[in-house]
Amino acid sequence: MNILVLPDSHARPGVNPRRFRWLLKYLQDSNPDMLLCLGDLADMPSLSSYDGSALTGSARRKASFDGRTVSADMTAANTALRIIGEWRGKKVFLMGNHETRIDRALDNVPELRGTLSTTNLFLHGWEVVPFLEEYEVKGMAASHYFVTGVMGKSVGGEYPAATLLKKQYRSCIMGHSHIWDVAVRKGKHKMLGLVAGCYLDPLQKEVYAGPAQDMWTSGLTLLKGVSGGFPHDGWEFISTKRLEQEYG
Repeated sequence: MNILVLPDSHARPGVNPRRFRWLLKYLQDSNPDMLLCLGDLADMPSLSSYDGSALTGSARRKASFDGRTVSADMTAANTALRIIGEWRGKKVFLMGNHETRIDRALDNVPELRGTLSTTNLFLHGWEVVPFLEEYEVKGMAASHYFVTGVMGKSVGGEYPAATLLKKQYRSCIMGHSHIWDVAVRKGKHKMLGLVAGCYLDPLQKEVYAGPAQDMWTSGLTLLKGVSGGFPHDGWEFISTKRLEQEYG
């Protein structure tokens, strides 16, 4: 089984959706058995409590917050989802923490129920997995991220893929950190840990990250011949810049 992993792509207003057209063309050319989206495709900046959304609990609003709307955020996310949806293969969507901003807004302002929901995301044809619930495919576990410690924070560290294997002791795939890292534990049963990076436009700058964005890796990962919890035919990283060169 060949699985194409789509990490955090943060579709939002003001960012050209062209990378999703490149993804569609790559899907059509490579035709994997599954597209596995790790979440945070819908960025939802209008619901950012860090920047000033009262709907998600912020008491202070940054000047940069002005002009953001839920409607524009949904349009940006659904534009991306409609493009990807033109590929008719099996698609699995793991909700990320950015999509759960919608649920947080509903918890804080229940009067919005019936007008705002994650069901407003165009996920027709996708198998949807709730935030932090695990999805298992061919012996590999996938989640937006895996928690560690009593505080329930995401697995991280200098070598996050190796840490993921150490903490979970099974083959795992996760996103969230925007770092790309892979680790293999050898033995009678091989295990793979994949921290899958992000999928941002080459011109996309995330101001909040500052210099840390230079540590991020943008692209897709194709896992080949997955069975028994391991891609026995290897894996391939396909950078966003390569996709731009081939399909842009």
